[in-house]
Amino acid sequence: MLISGTRGIGKTVLLTELEDLAEARGWISVRAIGSSGMAEHLIHTAIPTHIAKLNPQAETRLKTLGIAGLGRVETELDPRYGQLQPVPTVETRIRQLLEFTSGSGVFIAIDEVQDAPSEDLADVAQAFQNLIKDELPVALAFAGLTVGTRDLLDLPGTTFLRRASAYELGPLTATDTVNLLAATAAGSGIHFGDAAARRAAEASYGFPYLVQLIGALAWKRTKDKAAASQSARDSLTEDSSGELEVSVAVIDEILDEAIDTFGSQVHRPALRHVTDLQRDFLHSMARLGGTEQSIGEIAQLLQRTTTGISRVRAALIKQEIIEPSSHGHVRFTQPYMAEHLLAEPRTRYVQ
Repeated sequence: MLISGTRGIGKTVLLTELEDLAEARGWISVRAIGSSGMAEHLIHTAIPTHIAKLNPQAETRLKTLGIAGLGRVETELDPRYGQLQPVPTVETRIRQLLEFTSGSGVFIAIDEVQDAPSEDLADVAQAFQNLIKDELPVALAFAGLTVGTRDLLDLPGTTFLRRASAYELGPLTATDTVNLLAATAAGSGIHFGDAAARRAAEASYGFPYLVQLIGALAWKRTKDKAAASQSARDSLTEDSSGELEVSVAVIDEILDEAIDTFGSQVHRPALRHVTDLQRDFLHSMARLGGTEQSIGEIAQLLQRTTTGISRVRAALIKQEIIEPSSHGHVRFTQPYMAEHLLAEPRTRYVQ
């Protein structure tokens, strides 16, 4: 399964849900992050950890033999036989783990797959192709940013992974958001009024992480106000059953904090690796305002030609920080990026 989508849309949460489902059925789940050394992590750390848990007697000793002029030749020495064995691969490690599954299977979950080296992804693809060909009980789910994942799957050696069931996650609908807020708060003694839930849905733009932030902050603010004093409680809205109700006013009160937290947790990591010129491009977009920005106007602010900023535009699209919206225009892929870019940097203190 291939899960794609923008940042903050719920890819990692969905991977975790799939792991829980697999483990509930007796499968062993192994998590890896798409980064340099992903295959090595699976071979030497992630999978052996599970083998050691299931078979404490398992003994693995890795040896490295350096031969002048030939580079490095790695072998594994089995102390019981004193013989040199081939170095393990992703495939052989999964086969070893399958020996301890008692008839269930192995589920590999790979997150942030867009950052995985192409050769590592090819190793995983080859391993699963061979394992499935042998009708072994294995499953693979990988999640990543849409554009980056699509580019990876166009590389040689990943043909097998292109056959995965593909799901691109999008924002929640307004109706889904309203229902989600109501269901989450149900039975807590504090519920969301219809108008407040609609305001929260509008402010979150359907991004699951923002829905979570706004809902949690609004619920807590309502609770804190009620606990502060009886007079404060009297000023809050209650329904016929005596339950407190989150109001539109409370949603508006906590919105700045929610946006600030969203910026720290989602926008700041996304901007960590942008170049100075790319950041200038983004600041120009933020200054122009509106739902979309003209490439011509961005170039004018940067005092460059549209051709001169085409590579910057392409790089930011590949990083999924911006996306084309209409001919000659771009927009931010996530809400409140402009507010984050224009905000004055400040230190946040623990209260």
